[in-house]
Amino acid sequence: ALASTEIPPIFILNPSKRDQLFWMTTWIALVPAQYRLIHRLASNPNNVITHDQLYQALTENQVIVEPAQVAWHISKIKGLAYALSGHELPIENLRGRGYILNLPEMSIILVPEATDDTIS
Repeated sequence: ALASTEIPPIFILNPSKRDQLFWMTTWIALVPAQYRLIHRLASNPNNVITHDQLYQALTENQVIVEPAQVAWHISKIKGLAYALSGHELPIENLRGRGYILNLPEMSIILVPEATDDTIS
């Protein structure tokens, strides 16, 4: 439970801003691979996402990447989040199993992607 003076965690991803993540108090610039990884984690908060699942998200555009880039990009995202907001982004590496984003679902806002039906 949060103390009354604590800021609840706020995490926002918006498909129209695929180069950004909002964490706590600030927007954080992301490269496309980082956006795909963090979106995969945020789509299933508090659940383990395997390294293979994250690797598939990373290689979504058939770009050939090294498997170690999953860990490298997650490390960069966490470092940027802390440096810019002063708050640690709770992504945990469960060695041998995968990664997990430990945030309450109510703190995560995934803006739906606009479709032709939603634009009038």
